[in-house]
Amino acid sequence: NPFISHLNNLLLHGIVVVLVFFFFRNLGLSIAEAFLGALIFAIHPSKVEPVAWVSERKELLYTVFYMASLLSYQKSRFLSSLFFTFLSLLANPMAVSLPLVMLLIDWFRGQGWGLKAVINKWPYFLLFAVVIAGARLVLFGHPPIQILQTPLIWIWSLVFYIQKFFIPVVFEPLYTLPQPVGLFSSAYVVSLVFLAGLLTMMGFFRK
Repeated sequence: NPFISHLNNLLLHGIVVVLVFFFFRNLGLSIAEAFLGALIFAIHPSKVEPVAWVSERKELLYTVFYMASLLSYQKSRFLSSLFFTFLSLLANPMAVSLPLVMLLIDWFRGQGWGLKAVINKWPYFLLFAVVIAGARLVLFGHPPIQILQTPLIWIWSLVFYIQKFFIPVVFEPLYTLPQPVGLFSSAYVVSLVFLAGLLTMMGFFRK
């Protein structure tokens, strides 16, 4: 009977939505704006999708700790932020993006993206280095990804998630990378062009 597992997913999703609301409030948004942002997060198909799948509990669990880490960081509670980061990583290595989001929070607060801001996050990077090393050991024996392919995979993944946010259709239990991974594949060329155009637009309209 999958009822308990589905209920567990639903409760975890509810906790995440509440944390997202307070995250927006800490960024300075009004109650109405924070509520709207949390509502979009709550009902967006890409976020509802893992709630419906029992097997995706790991994503909900890591997101609870992920948002708790960001909320702690916003309140300058670095030890609790680091602790929640560790728990998020244990649930899902996808939490490696946390320092990047923290840098965005610094930028939003007007603190800049200087070298000092990056150095201050060394405990997070140390945690991630350990997790990445562990993940490589677990995946030992699988065909390794070449170093030159990694940036292309990152860019394709970023564009993929942007597309799923604005056009939330055709969801699948397992997404596979377009093959072959390289500039001879149209999927990676299109992703590169799209990202270059997006960054150019952001620079042009940065004010």
